[in-house]
Amino acid sequence: MVYLENTLAFDDSRQPVPAKLERALDLVQHHSLGEHPVAIENNRLVLRFFKCRLSSQFTPADTAGDVTHVTTCASLPTGHAIPFSALQTLAMTEGGLLRLERLCHLAHVVNHFIASGNTGPLSLPLNARLANQGISSHDQRFLSVLEKLGIEPARLRVTLPAKLEPVIEAMLTEHYQRVGIPFTPNEPR
Repeated sequence: MVYLENTLAFDDSRQPVPAKLERALDLVQHHSLGEHPVAIENNRLVLRFFKCRLSSQFTPADTAGDVTHVTTCASLPTGHAIPFSALQTLAMTEGGLLRLERLCHLAHVVNHFIASGNTGPLSLPLNARLANQGISSHDQRFLSVLEKLGIEPARLRVTLPAKLEPVIEAMLTEHYQRVGIPFTPNEPR
């Protein structure tokens, strides 16, 4: 499938979820993730990064159930689960952690809004190491794909680990407000 820049939009709500998911898969692979395999299993996107399988696990982020929090589940080719933080440590190469974060966030967004048909906000965790580096290029690419998927940034909530310093929280709060994504300083408990 060939895509022309700024011409693909996900506004055809009459399509069944699997067809929309196929289009989302093509878009995610095309836009920035061609070097890492992305596939559909059980009507959800799953990822491969350093030969590990990555999937989305959703839980309510607040007691009212209005916001959904996502966790990345990682497993080895043998099927044994590993901590996602171990994979993040392996990805600390030049740009590797950023690619891993972008890949996971896009898959989580697709799985929440397109595959599952949820309409409520999604809380995306931001890695503390990336918060310290500043991630404006990540944001622009991420926002571009969101636009093509037809998902408004205001439907997302970016959350930070509670251990981040208040100065970083203030800096990121201002940044995310500028790009239109609501920001929550601490991870949901």
